[in-house]
Amino acid sequence: VGDVLGEVPESAPAVPLQRDLTRTQRSLRLKPEALERELELDLRKETDAGRSRLLHRLRLLGVDWGTPAVSRGSTGTFRETWRLRWEPELSVRVAEAGVWGTTVLSAATAKAETEARSAKGLAEVTELAERCLLAGLSGALPVVMRSLADRAALDADVGHLAQALPALVRSVRYGDVRGTDTVALGEVAVGLTERILVGLPPACVGLDADGAAEMRRHMEAVHRAIGLLSETATETGAAAAAETESGTEARPHTQTDARSAETRSAGPGAADGLRARWAAMLRSLAGRDGTPATPGLIRGRAARLLLDDGRLAEDEAARLMGLALSPGTQPPEAASWIEGFIGGGAGGGMLLVHDERLLGLVDRWLISVPAEAFTDVLPLLRRTFSAYDTGVRRTLGELVRRGPAVDGPTGGQGAPA
Repeated sequence: VGDVLGEVPESAPAVPLQRDLTRTQRSLRLKPEALERELELDLRKETDAGRSRLLHRLRLLGVDWGTPAVSRGSTGTFRETWRLRWEPELSVRVAEAGVWGTTVLSAATAKAETEARSAKGLAEVTELAERCLLAGLSGALPVVMRSLADRAALDADVGHLAQALPALVRSVRYGDVRGTDTVALGEVAVGLTERILVGLPPACVGLDADGAAEMRRHMEAVHRAIGLLSETATETGAAAAAETESGTEARPHTQTDARSAETRSAGPGAADGLRARWAAMLRSLAGRDGTPATPGLIRGRAARLLLDDGRLAEDEAARLMGLALSPGTQPPEAASWIEGFIGGGAGGGMLLVHDERLLGLVDRWLISVPAEAFTDVLPLLRRTFSAYDTGVRRTLGELVRRGPAVDGPTGGQGAPA
């Protein structure tokens, strides 16, 4: 048995989809091979962009000729890395996908429209919208957008909205990179964010341990998504300003141009406003200590996200930590706050290793614990830090033994915005 892929004669019967795929492979100089290989694509080049669209369309049809891989070189948004390998059974899948259309484009479009209509959850539709943008299926986007808008309007579950937002924001971001009009997607993303801002605080009340862990993951995903949405709006606004300065405004403008320019100019301000409101909501969660209480895991993570963004001063973070770890707080609740603030679990200790200001906060709080309360705190800290790898614990011990690298006031970094 060899590893050379055979060929079928041109005269052999084949479904129309297979013939279209073969023609496309030849035009893009993308030959199917049995041996696995990596393919680096620069989406700014027409041929590479066509290859990317073809591979994404085939994946949507269930023909996994290529799988996305992590690039070992540039991580820019114009780069894609694929791992290609043509298996014999992929020819069977191409024949099966022929029920959707006679060309790769029409088949992928038809399947995307069908999946949009039959999708059961909001997250499924947002993921599908992202895949359509990557595959260049502009014909399927109207159906997908209608389905997305309908489900977004009816779904009141904050968890579902939080699951859907990251994929939607990525669609706005990378659709813009590929030159796709994503104004409608951006409007839906802003609408979802607004509803999350309103619904997340009450959704965080009264959660058990599993529910709090899931909500923390949602918070982190939404936090990254809002940051990406703000960056995208800022870059788009800057590009629009540069285009105006270059004299392109001298040409006649259509109503579409005016609406697009208005959307771009309003984008950065709207996104920055959402980011500020998100920070205010995190501050509200971090300071909650009432009844019914927000779980310590949520409050600790909210404080950490604010600290990372420079919206929470070190002395304020230390104050919140002191409140969370006060003698009146039950050890399990205090442990969950620590886990939320400094990570917890496997790999969480690396946050302290690489950010000595956080280690300093924990160290200063530990020094300030009264002797009579230390025996109650010790089991809590042991449970928290025992989850770290041995090497991480050793490094933390060496850092604590060495002392702070730079002496200074506790509020010297991370001034609130």
